Amino acid sequence: MDEAKLILLLSDGGRHSVIEIVKRLFIVDPRAVIRNIRNRGVNVSDEWVKTPSGKKYKLYWIDQKRPEYYGDELHRTD
Repeated sequence: MDEAKLILLLSDGGRHSVIEIVKRLFIVDPRAVIRNIRNRGVNVSDEWVKTPSGKKYKLYWIDQKRPEYYGDELHRTD
């Protein structure tokens, strides 16, 4: 269930940080879910962002049309 929710969020056209994912979806460890999604073959993009204070964090997103999720199977809509 967490995978489906995260796939839909990452496919919304925005770029999302781990903190945002935790707050919006209540997923305790989004990086583990992202790893599982990638292992299933979904291309999750990421980039490092550096704050003015020098701290770094990653943003995550999926570059594709919104996928449809049926049970345990992922179906692309493009």
